[in-house]
Amino acid sequence: MKAPTHAVLSSWGSNSPQWSSATVTEHIVHICRSVCESSGIHPSALFLHRRGPARIAHTRQLVMAIIRETTDLSLAEIGSIFAGRDHGTVIFACKAVRRRCKDFAAIATIYPSHLSRN
Repeated sequence: MKAPTHAVLSSWGSNSPQWSSATVTEHIVHICRSVCESSGIHPSALFLHRRGPARIAHTRQLVMAIIRETTDLSLAEIGSIFAGRDHGTVIFACKAVRRRCKDFAAIATIYPSHLSRN
């Protein structure tokens, strides 16, 4: 998967002394690849403008929530990476993942495994 090339990612490194923009991009690409691999979908499906099937939407929500938990990117910055979605979409995604983590053991095992900045 090609790394998301968004102005937010290139400028973000200057706002955070602990990560360069390249590291943030690598981190996001790693999350996208590993979550998509475990979900059985192609990573490019996360960046489509349309909503897509529930399987793709849920995977996108999970990736958004993990990025939110593991980076200092704002809600708007995260949404803009995913085909220009707004901050409200990211808020909804984070809440949906938390709700599903309580309901589905598989998501609960995937989600915490990505919550590190390494």
